[in-house]
Amino acid sequence: MAHSHVGGSVAKAMDIIERHFPSTRYLYYLQHDYYFVKEVDHTALIHAMETHDSINYVFFRNENLPLKRIKPCGEETSIEYLDNVVNSNDNRTAATSIISTKRLLLPTATYTDNNHLVRFKWYKDTIASMISLTRFPENPLQKRAMDGCVSGRSMGLYAYNEDHVIEHLDGRKTSFG
Repeated sequence: MAHSHVGGSVAKAMDIIERHFPSTRYLYYLQHDYYFVKEVDHTALIHAMETHDSINYVFFRNENLPLKRIKPCGEETSIEYLDNVVNSNDNRTAATSIISTKRLLLPTATYTDNNHLVRFKWYKDTIASMISLTRFPENPLQKRAMDGCVSGRSMGLYAYNEDHVIEHLDGRKTSFG
């Protein structure tokens, strides 16, 4: 079997998921070297996607992608939803509470391969529509997102409006003592 880079690997993985778990509706695309550094109510995100058909993709920002670098998409408006994040009241005790917080998903023309949540069928069709799968999907999908926003055909991309949700686990900064 030929090596088909990240795009091909994602397509193969989705084929396997679809074959064995045909009712899958959502997919997390997680890179091995990015991890969540903030609490995220993933159930609330799924509920927001079920409530708003326009949301196909939600990405989580890292320390190198400040809000000012998020490219807006046309005249689309932000989507507000309520999440419930566990909050530790005191680091010295096990006391916790649930805090309901209004969150925004920002419509964007920014596509990134960093950790994101997608509608399974939309993503499978989007990846399959790429001319070549022997590359990272990031550049062609970023171009498609920008072109779509310019022509008024949004891809349904949204940014989770919280700074620094994921962080890069940089192996160059790791010491093995």
